[in-house]
Amino acid sequence: MGEPHNEGEVVAQYAVAYDILHPYAAANDPQALQEMRLILGEEADRLWKGIVIGEVGFGLFPVKIRLHETPHLDNWHIRAYGGLGLAAMALSEYTSGEGTPQEWADRALEMVTSSLDFQIEGRDGGYAEGPFYSRYAADVYLPYLFALKNRTGLDLFADPKIGKMHEWSLNLRLPNGRRPNIDDGHLDDFYGHYLAAVQANGGVHRWDWENNERGLYVRQFSEMDAIALYDDSVPAQEPTHGPSVFMPGAGDAVFRSDWSAAATYMLLRGENGTAREHGFAHEHPDGTSFVIYASGEMLALDAGYINFDNHDKVNKGSNHNVVLVDGKGPPRRILPVIGTIGDRNDAFIEGFFTSAAGDYAEVRAAYRGVELRRRV
Repeated sequence: MGEPHNEGEVVAQYAVAYDILHPYAAANDPQALQEMRLILGEEADRLWKGIVIGEVGFGLFPVKIRLHETPHLDNWHIRAYGGLGLAAMALSEYTSGEGTPQEWADRALEMVTSSLDFQIEGRDGGYAEGPFYSRYAADVYLPYLFALKNRTGLDLFADPKIGKMHEWSLNLRLPNGRRPNIDDGHLDDFYGHYLAAVQANGGVHRWDWENNERGLYVRQFSEMDAIALYDDSVPAQEPTHGPSVFMPGAGDAVFRSDWSAAATYMLLRGENGTAREHGFAHEHPDGTSFVIYASGEMLALDAGYINFDNHDKVNKGSNHNVVLVDGKGPPRRILPVIGTIGDRNDAFIEGFFTSAAGDYAEVRAAYRGVELRRRV
């Protein structure tokens, strides 16, 4: 396929299918089982050796850059190596590769944990690439984390950073249950049915999953996972915190009247540090921008996302609800040929509080020679 983020998910799904079919195929069609084993083993070994994502240099001896060697870590690494980790567990006795299943497992654990650590801001759990790509990464890291917990006893759901990321996603939810389309992102959903079984506040995640205008979200081809891992003994529970939540580390101030579908909602943005810098090419220059949702619809929109090839059409400061300076918003970081590789401008959520009279927050930024402070 040539795209690590897709190849990782394919390997993950193939590994799960192999594991499910193994008892039947072993008893009824050993030849088919051997063929499946070889296909999965070859793909896993290729992921372990490293998918080439670019070349540097000219002439007869270019230097190939492999995914696991890049200094920037993101959803590609999480998806590719989450798939490798699942394959390592499904093929624990495989002997036909250049690498062993133990080497696959070691590479997978190292890359998934270091990539999540790189992307997640530590104070509030904001995932730097935004809520859409946190869900996209979760397509593979959640099944991988479940397999690690069930097969090896290693419970990464207990990692405080990972728990905070799942809380951050919940706190961002629109009244209709979806996630806002900020940075490179579409309106999206999350896997509350997975989290209900493993997080301390699992009932809140079940409530989040069940209260979504589009119904119960399950990734295509992951329906069996949803049935097997969903714990319906955990009762759904509306969140008791908030309803307004201020997350300055993540760069998000969420105002809401209550947790119901009829709530009035506003998201005020002010990313800095990890939350801004590690989003890299998926980051938009949207400091001081806002989204408003009320009466069941969006009233103040974010530009969101088309796809990566076209994201430069909608990721400029002027595509967001920001104050323009001489017709221009906060600057992007741009490289020739490549295009946008990030937001150049820090913004800060400050002075926030909640009270019976109302909730309040400020966002501060400076760009194009002007200092700005938006008060809500």
